[in-house]
Amino acid sequence: MLTGEVRTLSDYLRAVVIVDRQSGVRRVVSEVKGPEAFGSEERITLIGKPSIGHSSSADMRMTAEVKVRLLTAQQIPSTEISVDTEDNVVTLFGIVPTADVKQAAGIEAGKVSGVARVLNQLEVVASSDKKVVDAKDADITRDLALAFKDRPELKSVVNSVKNGVVRLTGTVGTGWDAMHALRITKQTAGVRGVENQLKIEEKAEPPRTN
Repeated sequence: MLTGEVRTLSDYLRAVVIVDRQSGVRRVVSEVKGPEAFGSEERITLIGKPSIGHSSSADMRMTAEVKVRLLTAQQIPSTEISVDTEDNVVTLFGIVPTADVKQAAGIEAGKVSGVARVLNQLEVVASSDKKVVDAKDADITRDLALAFKDRPELKSVVNSVKNGVVRLTGTVGTGWDAMHALRITKQTAGVRGVENQLKIEEKAEPPRTN
């Protein structure tokens, strides 16, 4: 549950995104007080021409606004829905109990300003089958932990699994290490997709001595 006050709507949306990305969070409830619309300066920053890269401010805004719409739609159990946006294309993935809920989620996402297209990758899984899906996620988490355990270059890589989709976070020393982590993850049994949020922090070479 989020409480308190924010100065701008963009601050509120960023808070929703940050909290929702944390491992283990199943639902976000907000009692935050603040503006209900973007200010004129925010529109220039958040809705203007997107910057190059996955985490552009426009994409972040759309992701946050879609999440908010799903959180406030009574007919959509958004606790099992994840949202990702890249170049104005919103991807929905996760589990929903019926085909009607899947369709409703796609419609709600498409209502957000600036969204060019919605890729609805939600899976319809009956409540009675959900325990099986959760068990598979636990297996993937365990297998990845074992695979990374004896590789010191991947010691700072953290994985979280939801409905077969693995999110990789943390830091690696080189681009090759990042590719190695991705390859291992994709080859792990049960993995349906990989969301790469790894950061590369190359170590500076020690100064040469004559």
